[in-house]
Amino acid sequence: MSQITYVDKERAANFFGFSNGYIFTFLNNHNIPFNKTNTRNMILEACGIDIYKDSEYDMSQERCIRKIWDEADDYSVGCLFKVMLDYYAAVANWDWDWKEKEDYQYLRELEKRLCSAKSLQLPSADNESLSLLQKDIERNFSNNTPELALDRLHTFSTHFFRKLSRMHGLDIANASGENFSLETLVANLKNFYRDNSYFSSDFCVIAIQNTINIFAKFNAIRNNQSFSHPNPILSKIESEYVVKVISDTLMFIDKIERQHDELEVDKLPF
Repeated sequence: MSQITYVDKERAANFFGFSNGYIFTFLNNHNIPFNKTNTRNMILEACGIDIYKDSEYDMSQERCIRKIWDEADDYSVGCLFKVMLDYYAAVANWDWDWKEKEDYQYLRELEKRLCSAKSLQLPSADNESLSLLQKDIERNFSNNTPELALDRLHTFSTHFFRKLSRMHGLDIANASGENFSLETLVANLKNFYRDNSYFSSDFCVIAIQNTINIFAKFNAIRNNQSFSHPNPILSKIESEYVVKVISDTLMFIDKIERQHDELEVDKLPF
């Protein structure tokens, strides 16, 4: 449950134009349409909840938002604040008075505090299903239930490395069509990086080499100590450490890929 106060909620409700079950009602004065589908899209992007499919959210726009404020964890509420504030800033092309500026800045600071309570960073998802998976991993980590993220993070990692393998022309399955394990995907990618001089230090080559065994152990945890099967579950402390190590490795590789892409663009002739 989020730790935002009653005063915070009412200040936000006033800023976002809550009235008679609707939100952003002031946009009507600026001829900017805003309906329940817009609210659904905001909540889905921020929290992974589809209010059109979840019967618990068969209620007004305002009550849907307030339900999340009342019941969700800090990180999810922070993400929802971020999406709503981003939208507000994008459409509010009128002159802001001092109160509007003050409230906006206050809610931005509140958003940052909520999102940073216990945050996890993963590479950007490239489709809606993976985005929902990513947000579920991040929510479970921020909500101090990292053991619930293990199986989902394994799925996310497998998708991530298969995508990179395809992008670099590497196989993702053997001659019989059997998909490579997670550690094999990582090993093949490490060889590609080494052969194509992606790293400027031997340290990074060795570090990626060492993660091969880490991903092998992660695969074993997923199969034997996660909720993927009726298993005895890895402890919370160890689960948190596993999630951090894996997510940091994914982010490092994602940044290396982006850096290499930028360098290749710089080499193009004008």
